[in-house]
Amino acid sequence: MRPLQCSLAALGLSSLGRTEAHVHWSLEAVLRNLTLLAGDQPDPARPTPRVGYADGGELLARHAEQLLGPEPDRRAVRILVTMPREAATDVQLVDDLLAAGMDCARINCAHDGPDAWAAMIANIRRAATAKGTPCPILMDLAGPKLRTGDVAPGPAVIRVRPRRDDFGRVTAVARVWLAPGDQLPPGDADMHVPVPAAWAATLGAGDQVRFNDTRGDRRTWTVDTVAPTGAWAHADRTAYLTNGVTLHRVPQHRRARDEGELKATVGPLPASEGFLLLRAGD
Repeated sequence: MRPLQCSLAALGLSSLGRTEAHVHWSLEAVLRNLTLLAGDQPDPARPTPRVGYADGGELLARHAEQLLGPEPDRRAVRILVTMPREAATDVQLVDDLLAAGMDCARINCAHDGPDAWAAMIANIRRAATAKGTPCPILMDLAGPKLRTGDVAPGPAVIRVRPRRDDFGRVTAVARVWLAPGDQLPPGDADMHVPVPAAWAATLGAGDQVRFNDTRGDRRTWTVDTVAPTGAWAHADRTAYLTNGVTLHRVPQHRRARDEGELKATVGPLPASEGFLLLRAGD
């Protein structure tokens, strides 16, 4: 509406900004004046608005009083307060709201239930009677909601993948942190793969970690550096892992730690967040 309002205001006409009480009447008045400005005569067959300029204001005031109660003495607006859950049990809270100027109360039926609503209504009625002032109550019905119930968790699976350009070429390998699940990576990691602490302690720089991922694809990671709580490796190909995938350590050089476990299993991995896939027509 903004460009239209600016154009109408430039012609000295109503910008239709305050027409809530008489929309049809205002539109017809603007159209009539535009027709006259264009040098034409208004069409006598145009419909006559059922609500006129003066009628609209009177209707709006009457309907507002029916819905929200009488207009306050010292201000031009009414104060509508949404009842909190405590209004069902805290009588003093309702008394304080009325004393502070509440004109009407709103109960949000999207929360609580009939018992709580009835208790709120009883407290409002009692407080309004004691104060000697009306306090209309608006019951705001909850709108339609898409209710799905509990969403089942997804599979416990992680994906390790390098960064690629638009042509599928690797631009940066994935940084993988191999350590127990409670040992967070000491830096930015593309993926934390949980492994037993004893096995992680045997890893050395240059070692290879080989495995078959969940698709049966053979993958190899290379250990770059080791830390007190785990080891950093890099991956240049995408891999999917889940609980129980076996990792094979292939030492680069013989050393004392080579006598440790050569195999480890991935886990535990948390379940991924579940979701519902909706299609047109569902």
